[in-house]
Amino acid sequence: MPNLSSAQAASIETRNAANLKAASNGATLMAVYYHPVILVGSTSNETANHDPAIVTWLQQNSITVTPRHGTIKIKKGQLTNPGSLTFGGGLTSPPAEVKTWLANITKKKLLG
Repeated sequence: MPNLSSAQAASIETRNAANLKAASNGATLMAVYYHPVILVGSTSNETANHDPAIVTWLQQNSITVTPRHGTIKIKKGQLTNPGSLTFGGGLTSPPAEVKTWLANITKKKLLG
C-alpha cells in the first residue's frame, strides 16, 4: 500500500468530491484505481484536475502492477433518495478500498 501523506489523501478526496459534484445527472466519469486509491476524473479524463505530482507518485508507488481503469455513472439524488454511483469497466466489482474512499465523500449508494 502506498504511504500517502495526509496532504495527498486530502487532495485526492477533495478533487474526487469536486469532480463528482460537478458532474451532471446521468454522466459517466472516467476513473482509475491504483491500489488502494481511486481517482475520479471527468467524462473525458480519468485524472482530470488531480495534482499531476500525486498522479505520478501513485503510478510509481502503487502495489498494483496494472491500474484498473473504469467508469462511474452518476445518478443524482432527490429529496428522499441520495442517488447512486454505478461502477463499470474495470471497476465493475470495485475493491473494498474504492468503496471506502468514496463513502467518505458521498452519501450516494455505491452500486457495482
